[in-house]
Amino acid sequence: MLEHLLMMRSGIQWQEDGWFSDGAEFIREVKDDQSASIIEFAKQRRSRGADYSSRIFNYSGLDASVIAAVAEQMVAPEKLTHFLQRGLWSAIGAEAKAKWKVDRTGAAIGACCLTATVGDLARFALLVLHEGQDRPRHQFIPRGWFDLATKHGPHNEDESTRADPNAFNPGCPLDYRYEWWLARRPRTDFTAVGINGQFVHIYPDADALVVQISDWGDWRHGNFLECESLRAHDALVRAAAVRHRRQ
Repeated sequence: MLEHLLMMRSGIQWQEDGWFSDGAEFIREVKDDQSASIIEFAKQRRSRGADYSSRIFNYSGLDASVIAAVAEQMVAPEKLTHFLQRGLWSAIGAEAKAKWKVDRTGAAIGACCLTATVGDLARFALLVLHEGQDRPRHQFIPRGWFDLATKHGPHNEDESTRADPNAFNPGCPLDYRYEWWLARRPRTDFTAVGINGQFVHIYPDADALVVQISDWGDWRHGNFLECESLRAHDALVRAAAVRHRRQ
């Protein structure tokens, strides 16, 4: 079941976008009003059926939040927010404290609301680019995790199809795996994407990364802006590679 959550294939009935969508209801009840915890909200959802979860990608902020709730239980009695600050943020040499919105029980909301400086996002991206090595280049996170999380699986199980109503931008389609959006084969780059135009884009083959902070307001023109951003990242990395060769 955890594997299905990490691949956005939990099988729950879920619509991410729209004023009356499940995603909007989650934001209102869990994030804004705090009338329900993540787990309480999750228990109200219905399954699409026994055979659904392992086959069909359906992007769900609830899946991401339940993953965080599981992680919360794994580090208990410490809170996941404290664990992030004490562990990961210390490992990357962060310059500032991060902020992470929590539900009414104090559990981190995995689907959203992590705030950090641009510099610290870049430091986190370096940790990922170096496959889990911290600033002194000690192996802080097992390298094998990145083989699972950031590389395509053998049987196209990470593909997000255009037919899916919640599929990622059809203008520049990406696949999905373990909380990362993966460029389509044969490319090896992958990115995290925030709802208002934030990116942590990793290019392993080029030994490069791009961090972008934007404020698009909403996703009304998000598909177009997202594709433009991804193309701009590619151009920046290519230009940096040319400059490096000339030096």
